[in-house]
Amino acid sequence: MGAPGGQPQRPPLSVAFKTLGCKLNQYDTEGLRERLQEAGMRVVAFEEPADVFIINSCTVTSRSDRDCRHLVRQARRRNPAARIVVTGCYAQRRPQDLLAMPQVDLVVGLQDRQHLVQLLSTPSDSQPRSLVSDISLKRQFADLTPRHFARHTRAFLKIQDGCDEHCSYCAVRTARGPARSRPLDDVLHEAWRLLQAGHQELVLVGVTLGAYGRDLEGAVTLTRAVRELCRLPTLGRLRLSSIEPWHFTDDLIEAIAECPKVCRHLHVPLQSADDSVLAGMDRPYRAHQYARLLADLRPLEHLGLGTDLLVGFPGESEEAFEKTFRFAEMCPFTYLHVFSYTPRPDTPAATMRGQAQEEVKKKRSRRLIELGKRKAAAFRHSLLGTVQEVLVEAYGKRQQPEGLTGNYARVAIDGAPPQAGALVHVGITAVHADRLTGCLA
Repeated sequence: MGAPGGQPQRPPLSVAFKTLGCKLNQYDTEGLRERLQEAGMRVVAFEEPADVFIINSCTVTSRSDRDCRHLVRQARRRNPAARIVVTGCYAQRRPQDLLAMPQVDLVVGLQDRQHLVQLLSTPSDSQPRSLVSDISLKRQFADLTPRHFARHTRAFLKIQDGCDEHCSYCAVRTARGPARSRPLDDVLHEAWRLLQAGHQELVLVGVTLGAYGRDLEGAVTLTRAVRELCRLPTLGRLRLSSIEPWHFTDDLIEAIAECPKVCRHLHVPLQSADDSVLAGMDRPYRAHQYARLLADLRPLEHLGLGTDLLVGFPGESEEAFEKTFRFAEMCPFTYLHVFSYTPRPDTPAATMRGQAQEEVKKKRSRRLIELGKRKAAAFRHSLLGTVQEVLVEAYGKRQQPEGLTGNYARVAIDGAPPQAGALVHVGITAVHADRLTGCLA
């Protein structure tokens, strides 16, 4: 049927998303997706010739920037008439790079995304090409909060944004702005709503998660948030995303140990174990302090412990790298995220002396990646014969239900297929190259 007045009714705009980078970006994309759907737009796969392509960008490395530009060109090939929109950290930090691309129609900053519905509802020739506000002036937490995570069994819960640290290699601070915490009452309210929507696991995310609460009035800390969230009766389990080593307190470690709902999985970035390199990075700890933290965490049984390692930082000698390698080899890490240093424009490290050659960085990265594989395999073998709580996610390549343990190991489940989203106990019976196999206990 036509619209009133005999005019044909226009079909809803089709919108495709692609998200690069961290869990915060995934959270942000989910919020944008909901807002556009509520406005009557139709979300489609990125592989389709959509009317609008929205790329939520990352800027952690130069490769992240390159990936974003590649996706822009890919989207334009899919539909030459589409509107191409880039938002996220790269858009916030380097809008001029994206505006120089003829394929890009609109660049939207992190705190300007609430205008996207209005922008997409107006003709493209009436749009500005860039809407990027100065995020360094932002002081209050505000976000496009998603109401549910329809495609996920786990739900991300963003409680903090921004960063007040000054790591010399990092561009995230200029992209995300100063540290801002979400009021604790809002955190608890959203957690309750996500649990009511059927999510059994909540993942707390933030740019500097351990700094949560420092900008709020009253005695609000990450420890307090963890304890109060664990009192929610329908919460199955709570997972903490990356926490910087200097943000761990005795109270936080005690809360993790005492609250059985908190997953025995922590990600604690190390970056380097050479003190001179750490000083150049402007990281506020030294290797012996990091080792002391790991000793404090050791009583957590079957702890899944990950870290970030940055190789090829300016001035990193062969001796400094070997020190990092031996330290990582000694530590009880269960997986390693290895990055090669790439100069980020407008960061102090970009102009430092002693920039490493690419081949040197590749060689060092390969050694650490291989070490990470050996450590991950050893951790999986340590779980053989144990009973682990598993959150069932989906069916894997072998048509078996699969899920994650609390300590972040992937398990394929034999026997009666449990429902996706269920928390089940699984006895671990076999170890494979990239996963475990088990039976319902």
